[in-house]
Amino acid sequence: MDHYKRLGIPRDADASQVRSAYRREAKKVHPDLGGDAENFKKVQEAYKVLSDPERRMEYDRELRFRELGHALIDSESLPIEPASEETLLLIEEYLSRHLPWAREIAEKSPEGIGRISIEDEKTFKLLNVLVCVEPDGRLSYQYTGYHYPPDLEIRSVDYDF
Repeated sequence: MDHYKRLGIPRDADASQVRSAYRREAKKVHPDLGGDAENFKKVQEAYKVLSDPERRMEYDRELRFRELGHALIDSESLPIEPASEETLLLIEEYLSRHLPWAREIAEKSPEGIGRISIEDEKTFKLLNVLVCVEPDGRLSYQYTGYHYPPDLEIRSVDYDF
């Protein structure tokens, strides 16, 4: 369960709403008041993250990436593999060369996160990357996996010996 749901608040809740929700939920689950210690720890963790502006910004970004990434993966059945150093370098090089375009893709997306497919010329895979413009103006990305382009022809070669 995400921190907002745990405290029962909307994602645009201000600091006073976060504090009030924390107090309300902490009373419900406090072990001294008949609640569960594990749930109390989870409520405390939610409050720690959502009451700290920097931690909240990072959490919100990760939450958006996770939600959009799962939606893309679920809707397209993309196979997921861990990103190798070579893959990360390829993505970073591509994004640095196409920064204005990648920023525009992210900004025009209704979710604030754009999706880019980058062709790996060695393997012919399309690397799926989510990009997001941070509140401080930096561009963040998350690699979500790869797929082969639908028009890729696999050819067999006959060798004459």
